[in-house]
Amino acid sequence: MILVGLGANLRMADGTPPAVTVLRAAAELADLPGMRGAALSRLWDSAPVPPSDQPRYVNAVLRLEGRAEPEALLSALQALESRFGRVRSAPNAARTLDLDLLDLDGLVRDQPPVLPHPRMHLRAFVLAPLAEVAPGWRHPASGLSVEALLAALPEPERAACRPLEPQPRLA
Repeated sequence: MILVGLGANLRMADGTPPAVTVLRAAAELADLPGMRGAALSRLWDSAPVPPSDQPRYVNAVLRLEGRAEPEALLSALQALESRFGRVRSAPNAARTLDLDLLDLDGLVRDQPPVLPHPRMHLRAFVLAPLAEVAPGWRHPASGLSVEALLAALPEPERAACRPLEPQPRLA
């Protein structure tokens, strides 16, 4: 099982809104060679982390099935971000698309890409959608379930993340 976090909070150059960007990116990820899209969470609305005056994010988690080398998959994710207009400037800057490799078959590694994602257990905007696509998933390093990790977050962190309503769909 491969878990990818998706997020966006800026329109693309052609005016595509973040929610549609996330859906389009998920569709493209599911079509990567050797991959099959198994489940996409609902889209979630979340505040920027760390707090800032930038727009709110649209987030989701995609569960993929298939086999991939971590470096090759990270490279594919970064290439897709670039195609969707992501410009890497300052850390935590607003972006047209952000793709994070969260987990790759339970692999634990401390070299890029670091797995599991080093901050995923601290982010409601990752854990809430992850619980939808992989209920019972356990963090490969801590062994804690996604549900336990989500419950352990402070209430303000959980409250800053909610399902996007209405849920957009690709035409």
